[in-house]
Amino acid sequence: MNNSIVGVWDMRHTSLTLGGLLLFLAELKVMAQLHKAKKSTICFLADTKALDGVHVLAPHDLEKVPLFSVLKDVQGIDEFLRADSMDALYKYAKKRGEKPIYWPKPTNHKEESQLYGYNSTLRLQMTFLEQGHIPLVQISPTLITWASQFLREHTSGKLPIAVHLKNNPSALGDNNANMDEWFSFLVGAQQYGNVVFILIGNESIDSRITKISNVLVTKSFNLTLSQELSLIAEASGFIGMSSGPASMAIFSRTPYVIFHNSNQRPQALVKELGESNHFSFAAPGQKFLRCSDVSSSIMKEFAWLLPIAKERYILQR
Repeated sequence: MNNSIVGVWDMRHTSLTLGGLLLFLAELKVMAQLHKAKKSTICFLADTKALDGVHVLAPHDLEKVPLFSVLKDVQGIDEFLRADSMDALYKYAKKRGEKPIYWPKPTNHKEESQLYGYNSTLRLQMTFLEQGHIPLVQISPTLITWASQFLREHTSGKLPIAVHLKNNPSALGDNNANMDEWFSFLVGAQQYGNVVFILIGNESIDSRITKISNVLVTKSFNLTLSQELSLIAEASGFIGMSSGPASMAIFSRTPYVIFHNSNQRPQALVKELGESNHFSFAAPGQKFLRCSDVSSSIMKEFAWLLPIAKERYILQR
């Protein structure tokens, strides 16, 4: 069978992140569409104890790692593998009589570390400009139904806006939220009495923020990562910091404003965005801003986002 595609993530050289994984899923769906593949597989290159160098990851295997667990809840991927080398992967496919397309393709089979980088949206943006569309990262219908019910039960008919405030002490300055500024914004945003902010993530958040009356903290519900992503996908809007969870909004149709306040990857972002404040594949109502998250800017952008989110809310009902 040669109408299948295998997406390869080399964990021996590039660590897996949530944002990287969601981008990889989006790219693999694009490649499957371009090649008219009827089967899509993801393979992680890493040390494995499997006798033939390839281990099939069953649902219970995916559950053991939070990031992997997301994979079983997205649509469009048929099989998950772990292999210790590309050669082992080739032999595995040959044994099954398959001739899949491998993507990204190693530039040299003897130098597997030369796989494409995993953190750039350029390929997606180029595909969108050529094709006019890209497939979205879609959470399973079961989880979307759960998210819709959760939001109805906990927002009392008010507008649900998902928020993620990155707070990683080990990565100071790398898109961590300015808690003082977000507290000031959220207090000021209480003037919009019909809004509930759904605070996503398991980070430690300033207690002043979590105590605000119209802030719902999902951490207190002990949700899975997939459930939190489904809330972002189903919310009427998203606002927050550039982060792994924010990538769910980027690869969905949820209206969003994302703040990137880090000096990391400035040249890469110039290549990806130029002078624009959105990706080429972004829908109207989706902004990616390279600026500091100060309360006045957050409030200004939220005022821009609000009517778009309200329109989505009406269409969802």
